[in-house]
Amino acid sequence: MAQSGLTVRFTGEDGNVFHLMALVGKALERNGYKKEADELAERLWEQPDYSSALALFGEYVNIV
Repeated sequence: MAQSGLTVRFTGEDGNVFHLMALVGKALERNGYKKEADELAERLWEQPDYSSALALFGEYVNIV
């Protein structure tokens, strides 16, 4: 997927990967990217570690 151009702030958030996934997924859904949010949720389970999960989020949104 080409990045959506949306920005999601992780600064000050709980670093739990599922919490971060919820932030990214909700941002995508609120902005008309429901299909991409579903795809991201599915792909998250394939990530072997936390760093890979963060990189995956970066494929969909800008992270600050």
